[in-house]
Amino acid sequence: MKMKKDNLTILHQLKGVIEERDGDKYIKVGSYATSALVDFITIEYENLYNGTNPEMAERAGSYINATAPYIMANMSHFVENFLAGVFKSYTNPILESTPVSILFPID
Repeated sequence: MKMKKDNLTILHQLKGVIEERDGDKYIKVGSYATSALVDFITIEYENLYNGTNPEMAERAGSYINATAPYIMANMSHFVENFLAGVFKSYTNPILESTPVSILFPID
């Protein structure tokens, strides 16, 4: 299965606290939330029904693509939670090891 998403937008919302260590300030992320918006989605199936019924495969594919936005709307919560976990796992080590003065220089 191949899934094509057109105009995917992921919004990130981080909430954290400033911690001071060795005279420098660091950000520790407490919560990380995402929301994903997709304008249009299509799903392509390779060899649906094992190639034994191409007409049925075409009809099933058309039905699935017609209902794909509704399916994704029901699944978006799980996708957003997954993305938040992935992004948080990369963001925390960077923010916790890089002083705020380097991340956001004020000069």
